Amino acid sequence: TGGGLPMVATSERVGKPEDYEELSRQIAQELASETVSSLLADPADELFETGGKKEQASPPGGDHGHGGGGGGGGASGVEEPSPLELLPIDGATARVKADAVDATGLTRYVGRVCAVFANGGGALVDVNCEEPARWLPERGQEEQPRLTLGGRVGVFCAREQRGQLRAFTEKPPGLIQRGTGERMRLEDLHAGEGPFRAVVVSRTSAGVLVDFNCEVLGQLVSSRQLARGEELRVFISGTDLAAGRCSVSTQKMETKVQRMRLKEVSAAVAGCTPFQGTVKRVTQGGAIVDFNCEVPGLVGPLDIDMDACPDGLATGHKVTIYVQRVDAQRRVVRLSMFRPRAASAHRDDPPSARRATAASLAAAANG
Repeated sequence: TGGGLPMVATSERVGKPEDYEELSRQIAQELASETVSSLLADPADELFETGGKKEQASPPGGDHGHGGGGGGGGASGVEEPSPLELLPIDGATARVKADAVDATGLTRYVGRVCAVFANGGGALVDVNCEEPARWLPERGQEEQPRLTLGGRVGVFCAREQRGQLRAFTEKPPGLIQRGTGERMRLEDLHAGEGPFRAVVVSRTSAGVLVDFNCEVLGQLVSSRQLARGEELRVFISGTDLAAGRCSVSTQKMETKVQRMRLKEVSAAVAGCTPFQGTVKRVTQGGAIVDFNCEVPGLVGPLDIDMDACPDGLATGHKVTIYVQRVDAQRRVVRLSMFRPRAASAHRDDPPSARRATAASLAAAANG
């Protein structure tokens, strides 16, 4: 109105909350525009640079630059920042990296709301970091803070994953007598480890986050209804070092072992590679043994070492077996508890095998 430039009064962006990474990059580009810059800029300091140069008022009677060289390239000798680079806010000399922000939830930062998502999707808060911190409304909280675009808000920060912060308008819950030792690093955690003491710090539409004294919060995988501040014990479900995040569960997850393929087992027929197996079932035709192959093997009655198992085989017995024959077409594997004769001297044969050999030789001699 009145010939002046239009000013942004409010702004909304529609998108899935889980897409905030891409949204953050898009919003950072949008914030570089001159109109949004005028909304968020500090009256004393410019928040953004436009056109690759920081705009400065010219002194009365003076000129701009040195030598007036056209073509957009100045000769000032000062390196020009990227057109999308955000300047520090609140008089700071530089923006800090996300890893340098206190992510223990103990320090209160005063930031500016730089984006508000529609349909209760939360907001992004600029805390003078390279990336904005994400805020989401907590479930079960009666009074939700009303964040408006460009407004100031006090927040506490925690590291949702490396390089990404989660903002809380209230100090996040902590474990009593946690200690002051260093937090665990992602590289030192492996699936199945635990239990670790933990406390629920966030319960939002994006899921449940727990603090278990790791450098990042754990994404809880559980069907239980948990309240913010509730303490529990968790196990590591998995870590993603590339993304810098981890997931945890209230139950220990069994790690899956890759089973051998039939082609790999076939290569062991010619040798004398022993395998450890577990008897899964005993039938009239022999014992079915699981030896970590994609197909269980069969130990026939004549291939059972009675010296090793005087009472015979039973379900659950642990046995040492050798691959005798593999039929890839029928997907059948024959096993034996005796070491192949071609790979062992006669004196190394089990007593029962020597007895069988002696009997067959005697029968041949009498014939």
